[in-house]
Amino acid sequence: MERIGVSLDGNEVKVVYATRKGSTIRIRDYLLLDPASIEDFLKKEKARKFHLAVSLPDSSHEILTLPPVGKRHLNTLIRNELKRLYPEQEGFIFRYEIIGDRSIEGRRYREVSVFALGEQAVRNIISPFIKHGKEIENLQPDYLSLFNLLPQLDEPSLAFYIKKTKRFIFFIHNNKILMVRFLNGISNEIDDLDIQNINMTVNYCRQHLKTEPVRLFIIGRPNISGELTTIPSVPIVSLFTPSVSFPGESVSAMEGTDQASTTMQTEAILPASAILKPRIGDFLPPAYKRFKAIKSYLKISMPLMVITLLVLPLIIILSLRDISDKLKRIKNLEAELTNLGSVYQNYREAEKMAKKIEIINRGVFHSMAMQTPEDFLVLLSRIKTPEVSINSIKVINPNQGLEKQGNSKLQHGEISVSFKIEGTVSGNGYSKILRNYNLFLDSLRSDKTITITSEMMNIENKSFIINGQSHIRNNGKASQK
Repeated sequence: MERIGVSLDGNEVKVVYATRKGSTIRIRDYLLLDPASIEDFLKKEKARKFHLAVSLPDSSHEILTLPPVGKRHLNTLIRNELKRLYPEQEGFIFRYEIIGDRSIEGRRYREVSVFALGEQAVRNIISPFIKHGKEIENLQPDYLSLFNLLPQLDEPSLAFYIKKTKRFIFFIHNNKILMVRFLNGISNEIDDLDIQNINMTVNYCRQHLKTEPVRLFIIGRPNISGELTTIPSVPIVSLFTPSVSFPGESVSAMEGTDQASTTMQTEAILPASAILKPRIGDFLPPAYKRFKAIKSYLKISMPLMVITLLVLPLIIILSLRDISDKLKRIKNLEAELTNLGSVYQNYREAEKMAKKIEIINRGVFHSMAMQTPEDFLVLLSRIKTPEVSINSIKVINPNQGLEKQGNSKLQHGEISVSFKIEGTVSGNGYSKILRNYNLFLDSLRSDKTITITSEMMNIENKSFIINGQSHIRNNGKASQK
């Protein structure tokens, strides 16, 4: 996706239309505008989002030594220290990097690299963009925007950039900016004065920071003066080729001399670097960030509000229909409740009738059960064992179980009659007597309606007593095998 990077300073405005692919920035077009024409440009430009790299006279960089406190208190300490160093400024927008801790006279302190811009100056820059309905994605000081182009530098290194007669020199170690120098030159070429300033910076790092740079990155395609006599004390590496790509002869400014083309390409790097993600942080005012957040929220919430307004009437209609159905149901229940008295009266009458039916059934069942002794005797007469003589048969109260159990046995279709049989067994010898007695017991047990509960045999007088139950059907007839 194409992005628009804008570089603004007091004298000119540079605009690039560029895309990023991996670590390469490809510039499609490049514009050089007068600051007075920025309003007309924003009015005609259809794009809405911009990335800014700004050059402000009140831009500053400080290395502060502060107590090791938390983030909230650290912001307060930095703000107070900036007010002390720059009392003429009314407000600051700042970002910082923690370099590390150091001990001073036995006490631990924290070194912080602070980058600051005047808040009012930033508001003046973004005001035309807001006026024409444009959105600023990020805003950075121009020298920090160039820092985005640099690779990860773990070893101490210097970075050098020429912007006409202005120079930036960075000292970077462990991917952090430890020093920035803003210098003036006499031309747009690297000359002896520039090499002397670079060598002085190397000596300063060696003496005061106790670290010596191992290389120098020149950002852009450098023009080196043909009269150069001073030798740099650090190896030089050009950074232009692997970072930014131009589309050949598609830019009209390239039709000039090689030196003019090289200068134009080097200057285009500054706005092109603005489209990269800030490594130090964004310097937009807090009020504008809140404005963007509210705008994004409304952009997302408005479609949801429209959908809600369309769906809400449907929900209300369905709810009213559901309420109407419930009201009809309530009316039907009220109508049914009016008949509750008559329904309850019918239930009471049915309950009384059920009790009468129970009494009648009990009388009928008792009359049926009165025949069970006779039925049992008929059943017993069918068991013929000549060697066994029955002296007495006693049926024990056949209706007693029925009266205690109510109608439960009647519901199962049978009742039980208890009996007691006394008699004697004939036979020659004890074994013959026992055999004949067991045959009689087996004959009784062979009928499934008879259950032997106990039996006793006296061998000496050949007598026996057998207790048991006979299960009689409620039709008055005993079940037979």
